[in-house]
Amino acid sequence: MKDSEYVATLTRENAAPRYNVLVMSTDSKPLPNLPVRVFIEKKEEKPLQTDAQGRLEVPSYGQRRDITLLCQTPDLGWGVTSMQSSQDGSYVLTLHKPGSPRQLRLVSFQGKPVPKSSITLTSLEDRHSSESNGGGRQDSMYNLPDSVRKELGLVQVTDANGMVTFPLVDARLAGNLRIQSTEFGNQQKSFQEDGSAFGDDIRIQKRAKVTGKLIIPPAAGTRPEQYNVIAQSAMSEVTTGIRQDGAFAFEMEPGEYKFSGAFQGGASRYLVRSTPVLKLASGETKIIDLEVKKGIPVRGKYLPKDGKMPNPLPRLGLQIEENRGSNPKPVSADGFFEFFVPAPGEYQLFVEIKGQPNSYRNETIKVPGEQAVENLEIRGE
Repeated sequence: MKDSEYVATLTRENAAPRYNVLVMSTDSKPLPNLPVRVFIEKKEEKPLQTDAQGRLEVPSYGQRRDITLLCQTPDLGWGVTSMQSSQDGSYVLTLHKPGSPRQLRLVSFQGKPVPKSSITLTSLEDRHSSESNGGGRQDSMYNLPDSVRKELGLVQVTDANGMVTFPLVDARLAGNLRIQSTEFGNQQKSFQEDGSAFGDDIRIQKRAKVTGKLIIPPAAGTRPEQYNVIAQSAMSEVTTGIRQDGAFAFEMEPGEYKFSGAFQGGASRYLVRSTPVLKLASGETKIIDLEVKKGIPVRGKYLPKDGKMPNPLPRLGLQIEENRGSNPKPVSADGFFEFFVPAPGEYQLFVEIKGQPNSYRNETIKVPGEQAVENLEIRGE
């Protein structure tokens, strides 16, 4: 590993036909005559170098291509940053001093060391630097070639005690890890700044697996690939597509999940019925079926407070699942609206009138059974 290679940040200044990059240290001093390695889609290009004012010009290298810059200085250590060639412009590229090497230990949830596992440092994030020095930046190493990642010490293998050492990682940087383990599979883990993960144990457990099939009645007139399946827990939400034969599969952290689906092809009266909450244990595999059924109609009328329908018309939306709702749509000129819900239960109906910030509000509606809910009245305020 070269001890002269270092990290950087790009901050947008203004529009320009090419990348004009100013390279600075954390104390805002330009860094002249600094060699910069350039990678396009993981292929190394001819290196660039800053001029006497610490500036360099980066070609666009074509539209929508990932550009990764690896910067070098003898005093500041290593680091990397990425950008995309679909947007030209002027940037400030700030170098940040790394800290000393840090260790972490990979262990099971029972505290047993996990040896012979590959851990790759995939990104770093600086949340402490000022805005002028690239605060909030994230340096991604995803687009570096594997050989360069190893050269920089970004790829390590745990020893018999589950330990790895990452050289020159600043404790003020948060980031992400990719873990490849024969016993536990491939997983992503995050660590916080101030070394909270480095020096502490990173706990890992076998992921749970869920496979299943989406069952669609012929009357729906839809295809499986027009749907997504959603696995939702109290802490996260994971979405996957569906094959033409209706099959889908998930790998996820153990926990409690509710599975539902969303139609991606526009409005439909046929909706995916959600499962009850399923508890998934470490290493467990479950098979489930999701059914598409005709939704239960919810119909009603918006009644304006003064009897006169606002212009523009009020827009109504329905919360189908937690954190997921239908797109709001305007009522008819007479105030009528219609929604379809996947199953009996309580739903949140929200009302908004464009241009009237105080008009937004929620109302709880109850769907007691499979029968349509008719003549629902939503009164204007």
